[in-house]
Amino acid sequence: MNTVKSILLEPAKRWAQYGGHSPVSLFFSQVAPISEDALKLIDETTYPVTIAKGKMILRQGSTGNVLYFIVKGVARGLIMDEDKEITTWINEENEIVGTIRNFGTGASTDEMVQALEHCEMVAIPYETIQKLYTEFPETNAVGRIVLEESYREAEERAYIARIHSAEKNTNA
Repeated sequence: MNTVKSILLEPAKRWAQYGGHSPVSLFFSQVAPISEDALKLIDETTYPVTIAKGKMILRQGSTGNVLYFIVKGVARGLIMDEDKEITTWINEENEIVGTIRNFGTGASTDEMVQALEHCEMVAIPYETIQKLYTEFPETNAVGRIVLEESYREAEERAYIARIHSAEKNTNA
């Protein structure tokens, strides 16, 4: 379905294949209890996006005003070092991706996000997240739990990178 057309549909029709609710609503509800009004806001303001394998979800220079929840598929974050691509992370289904370093700042980023497989995703606008935090305090628990998990994963990647660098330096 065309993204523009799907945004115009009422939420129950937009999310019919998921029981009438955005997959983000379902995911958030599994993380922590949230109110019906918060779920309604998510259903109304998130929208489906389909990205073909190999296509960029976010390009260099994007302002990072949207995060994406992966329903199906795999995506990676990458940066360019001269003419070499460096993968910074790989995420799969039921994970949230985006250019976090500039999320909500309006600044452009040098990071990119690419679909490694055909991806069915749900776009979560920055404004939606901010409104959830300010109008529905219970969603702060969801944000904290998701952030903690993301931070642990990032720390694990950094730890593995340091081990590899140390081994490389020791063997030189």
